[in-house]
Amino acid sequence: MVQTTLTGEKAEAKCHCGKICKNQRGLKIHQSRSGCSRGIVTEQRTDLSGETQENPSQDTNHSARNLSASVTSHDSSQSLNGEEHITQQRQETSHQKERIAWQKMNSEAQWRDLNDHLGVILETSLQGCVERRIETLTSLIYNIGNERFGVEERKEKSNTKQTPNRREQKIKQLRKELKDLNRRYKKSNEIEKLGIACITDSVREELRRTRRAEQLKNSNKKKAKKRANFIKNPYNYTKTLLGGERTGHLHYSKEEVEKYLHETHSDKERETPLGYCPRVEEEEQPTIEFKTKEPTWKEVCEVVKKARTGSAPGYSGVPYKVYKKCPKILRKLWQLFRILWKKGTIPESWQKAEGCFVPKEKDSKDISQFRTISLLSVEGKIYFSVLANRMTKYMVENSYIDTSMQKGGIAGFSGCVEHTSVLSQLIHEAKTGKKNLAVVWLDLANAYGSVPHKLIEMAMDHYHIPEHIKKLVQKYFGGIQLRFTVDNKTTAWQNLEKGIVTGCTISPILFIMSMNIIMKAAERETRGPKTDSGIFLPATRGFMDDLTVTTSSHIKARWILSALEEVVTWARMKFKPRKSRSMILKGSDNNEVPA
Repeated sequence: MVQTTLTGEKAEAKCHCGKICKNQRGLKIHQSRSGCSRGIVTEQRTDLSGETQENPSQDTNHSARNLSASVTSHDSSQSLNGEEHITQQRQETSHQKERIAWQKMNSEAQWRDLNDHLGVILETSLQGCVERRIETLTSLIYNIGNERFGVEERKEKSNTKQTPNRREQKIKQLRKELKDLNRRYKKSNEIEKLGIACITDSVREELRRTRRAEQLKNSNKKKAKKRANFIKNPYNYTKTLLGGERTGHLHYSKEEVEKYLHETHSDKERETPLGYCPRVEEEEQPTIEFKTKEPTWKEVCEVVKKARTGSAPGYSGVPYKVYKKCPKILRKLWQLFRILWKKGTIPESWQKAEGCFVPKEKDSKDISQFRTISLLSVEGKIYFSVLANRMTKYMVENSYIDTSMQKGGIAGFSGCVEHTSVLSQLIHEAKTGKKNLAVVWLDLANAYGSVPHKLIEMAMDHYHIPEHIKKLVQKYFGGIQLRFTVDNKTTAWQNLEKGIVTGCTISPILFIMSMNIIMKAAERETRGPKTDSGIFLPATRGFMDDLTVTTSSHIKARWILSALEEVVTWARMKFKPRKSRSMILKGSDNNEVPA
């Protein structure tokens, strides 16, 4: 027997968590099992959703404003309705979300409690299409985290001066006494000057001892601080020692930044195909097929495990640590990943990137002296990390990427060290053996921000990426939007019409695939130099966008440079001569090995 209203429509009861039951009895059973007992919502429904493939329950994906019944709640201020959070999230376009003060990783009890609490709520609150459910999931995590832990307090620089310690006060007093003694010395007679000079010497000696003690204390304090920083994070401490000083502040107005972003990321030829390039040869069919099945639980767990705990959250406001410490939430996210993979759709929140400008040089002032860093939603980064790992494995196993030439972005290779070691050995052998050697270091102008999306699409076709994966990537890059914050002023959203996003997990392998086409086009021009052991090395090497050309003569280097210039121009990119360098070593033996 079905309960109906006076108009003959079905009467249904809705819990405040979003669960819809057939009647009041079903609602009471649900509340007793799940612990939802704060509010009851009764409403009339006229239609049911047909998306049974995504959600086998009888819940619908209609929003609250489409329902005809009135909504009553006993505690509306603490409602966990995901759709209300989504509406609020979409309205927040003028400022970024505040960061939640999440618990430390060793607070096991708090994380366990959060995992259990959210696990119960998510079981009944995720309604509607998969895109809406993902937005509901992130909104619930953020809002419940905000209620439990609050937001991080911004550390503002205080202008209060530090109170001098006892020794510093003594140094100041002794210096004042010295000045007074010097004044008296000038006004005194010869007999008094002898006594004043003796007192001055004793005061100076006391000042010298006090200063030495203060310097020793400060030196020991600095050593202890540096030692603690090194033990805490050796990598970051070493980077501060070896890396160049990068300082500066961007004093640009909001309108000037928006104009720069529009000029940088807009592409008038976005829909124009690259056309045919005679230097680009077709690749053979793969011997190992691309894995196109849904992401597995093991793959998702491996990605989350390897992710940095301290990574900043993106547009959703949820960091990696939540998924590291809350397996129930991660499993629910994985289930949504599988549905998304089948449908081939991308949530809009994954295509929103919050960015900032970071100085590249010392005393950076112009906007060209800053690099952009973007923060994307962690959920999308996990999803595309699985895809990136599969794509990298596919490219390496089918020998589409020669790891002796390109080592950037490939797991298991210390690319910079290996390339530098090989190059140092070649230069050493050329000097000791008096051989000819030409080395050219090339730099692409704004490589990450200027790579055309048509080149990425062409690279996926070139390496026989399955159609489902290509459509997934095209949908993702077709809707990416960025905005940047400068001096607490946030720009409008800018469409990414060319280039890749720094911080995106799928972008590195796509960029490497594009660069691999350029590098291989010059491979057939000539082979590289011959080592003392009789091995011919590759003529071109790369680490992401940094290219190095090594040949046994400057003539062969010109051949490769000519081929690279032709392919780079075809790809709508260009080199930056100002940052490129060359070195020619001429030996006594001018008999060159034929190419």
